[in-house]
Amino acid sequence: MVRLVSMLAVFALASALGQAYAQDLPAEVTDPYIAYTEALEAGDLDAAREAARQAWRAGERLKIDLQTVGVLADNFAQLALQAGEHGAARSAFERSAEVQTAQGGDRVLLAETWLLAARAARSGGDPRDAADLAERGAEIAEAAEGLAARGVAFEARQFQALALLDLGRSRAAIRAAEQAVDHLPDDGPYPGSAWPAAFISGFGASLDRDTLEAAYWMSVTHRLLLEHQPEHPDVLRTRYWTRWARQNLEEGEGAALLARLAERGLLPPEGTDSARLTASEAAAEDALNRDARPLRRTPPEYPGDAARAGLEGFALLTFDVAPDGTTQNVRVIASVPHPVFGERSARSVRRWRYEPRLVDGEPALREGVITEFNFSLEG
Repeated sequence: MVRLVSMLAVFALASALGQAYAQDLPAEVTDPYIAYTEALEAGDLDAAREAARQAWRAGERLKIDLQTVGVLADNFAQLALQAGEHGAARSAFERSAEVQTAQGGDRVLLAETWLLAARAARSGGDPRDAADLAERGAEIAEAAEGLAARGVAFEARQFQALALLDLGRSRAAIRAAEQAVDHLPDDGPYPGSAWPAAFISGFGASLDRDTLEAAYWMSVTHRLLLEHQPEHPDVLRTRYWTRWARQNLEEGEGAALLARLAERGLLPPEGTDSARLTASEAAAEDALNRDARPLRRTPPEYPGDAARAGLEGFALLTFDVAPDGTTQNVRVIASVPHPVFGERSARSVRRWRYEPRLVDGEPALREGVITEFNFSLEG
């Protein structure tokens, strides 16, 4: 079964197809269209896609009525996207959107169509156009009313943020993610699909040193993944992000974080004890038992190619401190928007030296130290 854009799209297309059948269309259009429907019924998606392509092209060439052209374009676009023909799918979705605009169609369906064109563009390796197409869909949805429009606006802004990250435009991506978050429900649970926007919002708050906001959105990100996609490869990464963000909370912010999470029905992924949310509430050191202490921590150099390309970024790493004070098991948890930031950071961390952790006066392994680097061209 071919996945249509939404139930709204299903009804819109069904209505238009009914009108198409009632028209005296040329055989060059009706014959491949009938072949398309028969191939769908038989489950032969390759044959259906080729027949849909022929019906749409014939309709364009013969200049049949615009509404039917839009339906034929959308039929082909859905199958082309599913088959990985990203360039063809994008063109067909754009044509469908143009027809809907000319016909004064439903705004939500129109916004969804632009979003599908954006998805095809990004999958086809064109994140710049993907960001622009997603923004177009978002603006249309934001001008409409109702929960459906709000949902499409969220998806479009979130997708725009991801495409902007592909381009290395971190600040623009953060702004788009924050716009996406504005469309989330004011009460009740967040949708499971919201975790990328939550993550980028937390990332932005981290760059701005807004510790409470960063801890909140990183906690939301990790919780959504645990609940909805527990096998996702980013579950471990977001656990480290969450722990890092909570360790940077200022005095008194731990309780505020718990209260805010409780209002949304979200518990911290690693427990609800507010004493675990801030490093300032940790147990006092003594002479025989203390944590590892840094002796030499030279920051990483800004990657030259990234600087020349105008790329800014952020890297989060975790590592262990061996009993001899050297660092080991250095792991890059996240490197946004390019791996080079994590690679350069890891190279630096491997040269760091510490006074080792003491347990009953003896040097001991300290696992799971977390550090972050903000690569900014300003200042």
